[in-house]
Amino acid sequence: MAENDIVVINGKRYISAKKACEVTGYSKDYIGQLCRAGKFPGKVFKHKRFVEEAALFEHAQKVGGIEIQ
Repeated sequence: MAENDIVVINGKRYISAKKACEVTGYSKDYIGQLCRAGKFPGKVFKHKRFVEEAALFEHAQKVGGIEIQ
């Protein structure tokens, strides 16, 4: 993962929406919709959306049945 795809805020690791798409197979738009709906935490930082990595992976495994290594 590229360094600019990861941000740590208050001890929580956030990954860029672009990287989240690559890992989960979700579209960037869908990632944004899930964040706005409160399905998992997300933040906009330096004009890019970032999502909390652990919460995203948990959601993808629970709802989508997606296995993430």
